[in-house]
Amino acid sequence: MPGSLEQDPEACHTAWMFRHASQMPWCHQCKFHRPPRTLHCATCNICVEEYDHHCRWVNNCIGHRNFWLFLLLLVSLFLYLVALLVTCVIFLVRILDMPLCIEKIMSFIVALSATGALLPVFLLLVVLVVSVNTARRPYELQVSRAEYLCPDTRLG
Repeated sequence: MPGSLEQDPEACHTAWMFRHASQMPWCHQCKFHRPPRTLHCATCNICVEEYDHHCRWVNNCIGHRNFWLFLLLLVSLFLYLVALLVTCVIFLVRILDMPLCIEKIMSFIVALSATGALLPVFLLLVVLVVSVNTARRPYELQVSRAEYLCPDTRLG
């Protein structure tokens, strides 16, 4: 046909937004060009905008639309564990002079499990807060530039 250019749909395209060129690679599973900072989740089998990770706790991908809700979930879980630990410690201090009983043992077990769960939640919160402050997701540091961007495409 005169005046038409037939292009390979799987070829990498360059999109210009606000005088900034972004490469849009082809997603072979979804059959469309992915916008920048979008990755395909193998678990959900969809492309997620600003993909962070697939969370097994909420059985959903964490990305642009629900990242702040996931952060709120972690903050509330962290505060709950801190309150549980403080309550157990206060209870143990108050019954310190009493002989060993089932309440003391159960409170000690709950305090140990709260402490064990507190460290991973705190570390995940730190990683997510740092990723918000740097405007980079953790996967962007792991995925090599050759896999994330289209190879052999020069930006002008």
